[in-house]
Amino acid sequence: MTSTRTLLALIAGAALLAACPTTARAQDGRIRPGKWTSKSRWADGWVVHESKHYQIQSQVGKEKAKRLADHMEKMFKLYCKTFPPGKGGFIKKPVKLFKDRESFQSYSRSGRGTVAYYMSAPHRELVGYDTGVWQDDKQPAAPKTGGKKTRRQRIEELLNKPMDFLGVMSHEGWHQYFHWYVVSMLQLPSWINEGMGDYFYCAVPPVDKRGKRGKVQLGALNDERLPVIWAAVKSGQHVPWKEIIHYSQRDYYSRPGLCYAQGWAMCHFLMEHKNKKYRKIIPTFIKLVKNDGNIEACTERAFKGIDLDKVEEEWKAWVLAQKIDDDDDDQAVGAGSK
Repeated sequence: MTSTRTLLALIAGAALLAACPTTARAQDGRIRPGKWTSKSRWADGWVVHESKHYQIQSQVGKEKAKRLADHMEKMFKLYCKTFPPGKGGFIKKPVKLFKDRESFQSYSRSGRGTVAYYMSAPHRELVGYDTGVWQDDKQPAAPKTGGKKTRRQRIEELLNKPMDFLGVMSHEGWHQYFHWYVVSMLQLPSWINEGMGDYFYCAVPPVDKRGKRGKVQLGALNDERLPVIWAAVKSGQHVPWKEIIHYSQRDYYSRPGLCYAQGWAMCHFLMEHKNKKYRKIIPTFIKLVKNDGNIEACTERAFKGIDLDKVEEEWKAWVLAQKIDDDDDDQAVGAGSK
């Protein structure tokens, strides 16, 4: 029998495809970074679609550029609703849509597992490639499997499944929005920065059998993160809240599978909680950090009056209450592995 340790280690690595840090830099001089101010700057075979807040540069044609722009505009409204901006206009931001992973990597020199990234300086551009999976496509009926799948089969499917492109862009679009929101190049604590990215990732609704798309809204569970954090909490291998809220980016990335899953679960738990004091923690932090770059001071003020030990116990109970198919007796977890 395959152990939980082995399988959850695989999940932990697979779940990073959209969110790994990257040192991507434009290498192909024909595809200019940043916004394209005139048609003479367009790369061969590319088209440009302008929406209110985004310039979509597309290597896969106009139709998908429009679909991406429509989605990004809906997400922009959701970002604004969640974290209302002050006065001042949003300067239209560039978004590059490559046709495949090879073209994307040729431009970005990013890691093989990266699907998209947001580069804050100097162009503040969002870059990704068409994975072939868009949740605004009509979803095919699930094939009949002829029986219950083993855990290994389910994990292998997860490993081989392309990521939803619109979900990835929802995650990275949050980073782009935040850097406009705060103006400066301030880096959020990773548990909020990446956790909220995955929280927004789940805002993409699927299309029903009639081809009708649901409303873009928050609150759905992240099926890729949940098994990892569930197993970590069950085996006592999660990071205590008093530690992870003070993690540096380096600390967070040193245990990526676990930390990304835990950051998402913490943000989901707080943002969706019925207790108004819990729901206010992250919005309060974001509002404070907009005008104060002292991250530690903002953290203390956002959690003022909150018993961290108590909220962590409530969070652990919530995680373990989620339905996970745990058919192995081995409770060890590889969530700290990549």
